[in-house]
Amino acid sequence: MKQHRGPVFVVVALAMACIGMTSIPIAAKPPPRPPPANPQIVFEKYLTGKPGMLGSTTGIYVMDANGANIKQLTANTTSVDAWPRWSPDGTRIAFCRGGTTTPPTAGVYVIAIQVVNGVVTAGDPSLVRLAATRPVWSPDGTLVVAEDGDLIRVDASSGAVIESITMTTGMAEYPCDYKHDAYGGKDWLLLIEKAKDEQGNVLPYGWEPAVIDMSTGARTTLATHLPHSFVDGGGLPRPGDYKVEAARFSPDFTAIAYSVGYQNGYFDALGIFGAQLFMADLSGLGAGGTPVLSNSVMLSANGGFPTFRPDGQSFVFTLFRSDKLNRRYCPFYDMVSMPAAGGAVLGITGSTAADEIEPDYKPAP
Repeated sequence: MKQHRGPVFVVVALAMACIGMTSIPIAAKPPPRPPPANPQIVFEKYLTGKPGMLGSTTGIYVMDANGANIKQLTANTTSVDAWPRWSPDGTRIAFCRGGTTTPPTAGVYVIAIQVVNGVVTAGDPSLVRLAATRPVWSPDGTLVVAEDGDLIRVDASSGAVIESITMTTGMAEYPCDYKHDAYGGKDWLLLIEKAKDEQGNVLPYGWEPAVIDMSTGARTTLATHLPHSFVDGGGLPRPGDYKVEAARFSPDFTAIAYSVGYQNGYFDALGIFGAQLFMADLSGLGAGGTPVLSNSVMLSANGGFPTFRPDGQSFVFTLFRSDKLNRRYCPFYDMVSMPAAGGAVLGITGSTAADEIEPDYKPAP
């Protein structure tokens, strides 16, 4: 896999002796904005139960990237608060709340966040859209894309639906990332959709990442071909029985990180736990290009839910640690960091008493 470094300036040397012109510099991608030395991370933490278990409850927390200064922002005593995401300016956090209360309260919420002298204060959660889930912010922070049976763009303040994004009929799709590519000048939505065969027909199994050019609505599936390579926790190949669960753009739009679990969750039919974390090069986002994934590399055989550090040099993800429980491998979830090119894992949290998942780095100011 190629290394993702800072800016490179390519100079096209023209034949000055023949045409009498000076060299013309061609600007490449601007470097990512430098983040604070210890940027904050928002995440979901289990208060009771475990991931995938009925009756579990969770809350939304923030902490420094080194695991210090943990602060609880929400607590759902009946269900889960999940999929937290920082707004582009770092002043709000969107998340989805589960539950089956009457009247209904499940949906997408936003919390206002202030940090003064390192102390985090949070307002009360404000409902944006009932029955919606998995929110991601638009690059300008005015809209939220979420799933409510369709992909929708809603006003982050009023909850009014601005646009319904075309989906595959009868097949749920989930937004993962929504960013502006300063070099290409476009807004891109990264999502996961049902896998398709070479003729474009929807398959009854498997999920793949895809991107949508939000200026034109053009959609491109980023084929990972995982049905041919994914194996379960016992080392047995399981063609087709996989699901891309989460995916993220790198800050410079040259790669995506994505995690994979089984189609029926993170356990296979034998009760063996398995999930894998991959990194792949991303190209073709420029004008007239076709987005393509290449050089996919597995970085962790037991990881998921990646989020890139704002400078792109590393990322944080959830590491799954297994322990037998009720004749099954019941995972414990801890957050760790790893260099973007792969390498040693550095622990951030580590407690079997609680599980931390779905991290999101606060954007650089």
